Amino acid sequence: MELTDSTIRVLVDCGPTPLYNISEVQVVSGVAYYMFAASHSEATDYVGMKFVIAGFDQGQNNGTFVCTDSTPDYLILTNPNAITDVASATAISYGAVFFDAQNGSKALIYAKNENAGQTSFVCLAGICYAGDGVDTWKYYPQGDNTGTITPGQGVWNFGIDGTPNPPSVTITESGSSAVTWESGIFYSTMGLLVDSNNNIQQLVSVNATGANSTQYGETGAGQPLWSGAQEAGQTVTDNTVTWTCKGPIKIWKPNTLYNVKDCIFVPGVGGTPIPPGAASGIRHLSYTGTTGGGIFCTLFGGTSGSTEPNWNPSTDTGSGDAFGHWNYLGAAVGWKPATQYNSFWEWSNEVICEPALPNAVQIQNGTQVCYAFTANDATTGSHNSPGTSGSGYKPPWGTTPGAVAIDNQLIWQMLSSKTWEATTTYSQWTVQGA
Repeated sequence: MELTDSTIRVLVDCGPTPLYNISEVQVVSGVAYYMFAASHSEATDYVGMKFVIAGFDQGQNNGTFVCTDSTPDYLILTNPNAITDVASATAISYGAVFFDAQNGSKALIYAKNENAGQTSFVCLAGICYAGDGVDTWKYYPQGDNTGTITPGQGVWNFGIDGTPNPPSVTITESGSSAVTWESGIFYSTMGLLVDSNNNIQQLVSVNATGANSTQYGETGAGQPLWSGAQEAGQTVTDNTVTWTCKGPIKIWKPNTLYNVKDCIFVPGVGGTPIPPGAASGIRHLSYTGTTGGGIFCTLFGGTSGSTEPNWNPSTDTGSGDAFGHWNYLGAAVGWKPATQYNSFWEWSNEVICEPALPNAVQIQNGTQVCYAFTANDATTGSHNSPGTSGSGYKPPWGTTPGAVAIDNQLIWQMLSSKTWEATTTYSQWTVQGA
């Protein structure tokens, strides 16, 4: 091989040794001597090579060990667990690769492992790539030799080892063929499936929660059918929770008329993480999280002032405005299955946002419509009638092209019916966000 400084190095591949008969192991002061059954004059230059030992009664004497010295009568092998043993055993090395200095000296570069064959070499830009049918490695004598396979000789693995305990993940690859939605399954973006309405849904995000930094997202347990209640006052039954729609979520604007029980989204105030104990139902609970934002509701309605209120993200607490005050309901979060929710309007964990988490910019631009739903509305704020949400639902699939559905970490967008229709206008596929 030619190095980058034009120096030529000669590499020699050494084949396997004879299969030697070993008669015993003698352990002297911790050194293991593997004794040949007969003398072998050629067995004097095996230092650094690996020998495979088999046939001893004592199992710790068998295995693959590096030779530290050899004579016509014995091999000294690095086996710290060896014990004295007499038996008919065998020893063989599958060879090694040496650097021949062309001056009568040589240096072992790589000791072959069991069942290795002849080594093949490909050399490029001062690096020699080698493989023998069992192992692959590379020889880079001009590089940093720290931590190499053969210390000081510049021998490296081709690449890093794979993880010994890979994660067990169910991944549904659905870019080329649609599949049926399943709960608790990881999906990556570009996934396509056919929903329960026989429409095509495309996965457009795996970070509906805002807390997933990976490229995979997991489905939830389905949700109630929110599309049946998208006007203020309409309700959805969910096990022992009755959700009441408060209408589309708005954002605060100065000098703007708000109706009774209108809900607004205030970004960066009263968001997640949710404080401990919220689900158990606590009055006067402060939400200090800043991720996402909070939902505030007016119980009286009126025209806002010219200056934005000083928002107080504590349940059963008002934030003053020109017409009265805004009650804080909780962080802007989505629905969860099998979860305790408490009564609107003075208790923690009383509000959810569906079918998506609010985005202030998109609401302002008119490109997002999401709704606030409150749990088990009470006629007296101090009265709490907690309920538990159900489970086993399907996602609230969008039924018109472009409509989205929140599914735990995932956001699905409805594309079209799965059935071809005659004399119908279709658009070509485009990359999401392009």
